[in-house]
Amino acid sequence: MARAGLTLLLKMGWKKPGGFSQPLSSPLCPSRMEELMTKLEKTAMVTSIVASLAAAFALIWNVYVFQKTSNKNEAVFIASIDRHNKTLAIELYQNYLNLAFLYPDFAFDEVDLLKLSEQSGKKYLVFASSALTIAGQIYELQKGNEEMEKIVEGIVRNHIFFINQACGEIDNTFLRYLSKKFKDIKCS
Repeated sequence: MARAGLTLLLKMGWKKPGGFSQPLSSPLCPSRMEELMTKLEKTAMVTSIVASLAAAFALIWNVYVFQKTSNKNEAVFIASIDRHNKTLAIELYQNYLNLAFLYPDFAFDEVDLLKLSEQSGKKYLVFASSALTIAGQIYELQKGNEEMEKIVEGIVRNHIFFINQACGEIDNTFLRYLSKKFKDIKCS
């Protein structure tokens, strides 16, 4: 930077030991200044053109690179989301299995809520609502995955009575799916 300033001063007529060869106010100085300003204006114009071209090139290059990589990145991103959703669905199913291990009578047998004692009825209501919540979440995460839909159907199969009693509490999309799979569901 200092070298450029020194070069500019030398072009203007400055000599190292004695300063300028002609004072800045001399009659020759304005023309010299005009010449220098003309050169500087040309340099500035060329520099701005080069900078504009570089910016345009960078923009075009970024668009090109984005188009080349976006499809790959999008596919990787979607695959990552799918893996995450499947992992989450499996974790939810493991939570259901833990719950079923604690209450095997509620998980594997059809339960008539009206025949249970008050204490058992409360436990069943908690179990069934948890099971249906887990089944609904698995369904949302893995719609269209037949393997996971079979798991959902297995969770729900023994709780049709509860579903018919809790129609308003169940997500409409999930309820429509269940109504197609189980003819005993009477929710409308």
